[in-house]
Amino acid sequence: MDFDRIDQQLRNRVEQETLELPNRIEKTIDSTLEELPDQRLSKPQRFSKGMTYWLSGVACALFAVLLFTYFQNENPQSGTVSSENTFIHEPFPYEKAIDWLTLKTDSYSFPEEYFDEVKIWTSIQYEGRWFAIIEFGEKDIPFVKLVEFIDKGDQYTVSFAAKSDFTISDNEEYSHWYDEENGIGFGAVNPYGDHNIVDSVKIYTKGKEIISHVHGDGYIYMSPDKPEKVEFLSEDQEVLRTMETFNFDPVYPFIARDAGEYSLLIVDQTEETGVLTGRLHELGIDIKTIQRRGMTAEQANEEHPFLQLEKTPALILFDDTEMVLKTYDQEELIQFLSRNPNNKVKR
Repeated sequence: MDFDRIDQQLRNRVEQETLELPNRIEKTIDSTLEELPDQRLSKPQRFSKGMTYWLSGVACALFAVLLFTYFQNENPQSGTVSSENTFIHEPFPYEKAIDWLTLKTDSYSFPEEYFDEVKIWTSIQYEGRWFAIIEFGEKDIPFVKLVEFIDKGDQYTVSFAAKSDFTISDNEEYSHWYDEENGIGFGAVNPYGDHNIVDSVKIYTKGKEIISHVHGDGYIYMSPDKPEKVEFLSEDQEVLRTMETFNFDPVYPFIARDAGEYSLLIVDQTEETGVLTGRLHELGIDIKTIQRRGMTAEQANEEHPFLQLEKTPALILFDDTEMVLKTYDQEELIQFLSRNPNNKVKR
């Protein structure tokens, strides 16, 4: 354990914040003081050995509780990886120049002015490597990407940390992405919105729970194991949103992006389903996302084997987790949506 680093972090924290004792500790102190002997001493006296040992024990216990509470850090705003399974924002040190233009690749040829104002949402340091979610580009439609800062001695270069083409979108209230090759997960909560305030994200993997604290609408964590479930938590630990389907799942490209919504996939080489969206609108049935694939059942099954289509046209309905209906009849789809409005599916 790096005690010098911990000592410096504690000193910095004291300089920046006023430490307030939790209520349970204040109550413990008050209770202890009430139990002390209530007598006036005419002259200085020494406590008995028993009383001395008892007071020493109380003082040690209080110190241990204070230390434990600090490292629990129930609502941290800055710091670093406080434990193997907890990830906390640590401000990136700007002691060297950053060459943002190293983000220009064969896939992305960004104009230089895109990097005039780069905003770091959140950053963490992990095993000597710096990762950050950054915002750059045009103000109205900015790019929000996960990057890694690479120390080149006299400056930092920057590269996209995730191998995918994942860009955090402003139309998703909650987002999550996991890069299997690099073992890194990240996402955003309420970007550009005014919704429930998310304090932290709990990630469930095989045999482990990970906490990543949100900072600047973003969060980052490291894990060699893929997530099985992700919970977005308020400061009071209320679960605001749960995800159980992720980018590495075959169904992911088709699911609804928010809870309480539907997404519809139409596989059809003809115009037979062309009037369907109009009928849904007339009936007051709102489907946020409708995708069309002009292909045969064989082509669709080859590209997405989980569909297992028998023929076309095919109508496949998804909630925010899985496929909830597969039918070849428009009336069956409409009846299902009428019975299950607002994604209250009866399974």
